[in-house]
Amino acid sequence: MACRWYGSSTECGGGGETAERVSGPDLMEAVVKANAEYPGLRHFLLGGDERTLETLAARLAEKFPGFCLAGVYSPPFRYWSEKDLQDMREAIASSGANVVWVGLGCPKQERWMAEQKDLLPPAVYAGVGAAFAFHAGTVKRAPVWMQKNSLEWLYRICREPCRLFKRYVKHNSLFLWYVLTGR
Repeated sequence: MACRWYGSSTECGGGGETAERVSGPDLMEAVVKANAEYPGLRHFLLGGDERTLETLAARLAEKFPGFCLAGVYSPPFRYWSEKDLQDMREAIASSGANVVWVGLGCPKQERWMAEQKDLLPPAVYAGVGAAFAFHAGTVKRAPVWMQKNSLEWLYRICREPCRLFKRYVKHNSLFLWYVLTGR
C-alpha cells in the first residue's frame, strides 16, 4: 500500500510501491550524487568537529564533482548558549544554503531542528547522524547485510560501547515505552 502525506492528513491507497527505510548516510549520498544531474543545490554541513568537516567536504567534492558546499559549522562540544544558537543560525543564513545536513547525533539533532525551526532560514534540513563520520571515512559503517536487516545499531554499539550503550538503552527504551503506551 502506498501512502501520501498532505499537510495534516495521510492518504493510503492500493497499488504503487511501499516506502522503505532510508538511512541518513544513504539519503545524504543520494542527494549529493543527484546534485550532478540537478545543479543548483547548495549544501551546508552542521555538526562534527572541524577536522571531520574538512575531510568530509574534500571527499564529497572529490567523489561528486557537482557538489556545491555553501558552508560548514562545527558547534562547540558543550551546552549551547543563546549566542551559540544564534551563531549557528547566522552561519546557515549567510551561506545561502538550500540543503542543511545536520550531523549532531541523535536525539540532539532532532531537538535542535524542532527548537530552532521557526528561527532558521528556509531550506531542507536533514538529521543524518553519523553520516559525516561515515562519509569522511573516520568511522567504519556496518556491513551491507546488517544495514539491510536494521542491525546497524548493533554493529555500532559493538564498535563504540562506551559512547553508545547509555544512549541506545535510554532512548530505545523510551521509544518502546511511548509505542506501548500509545504516546
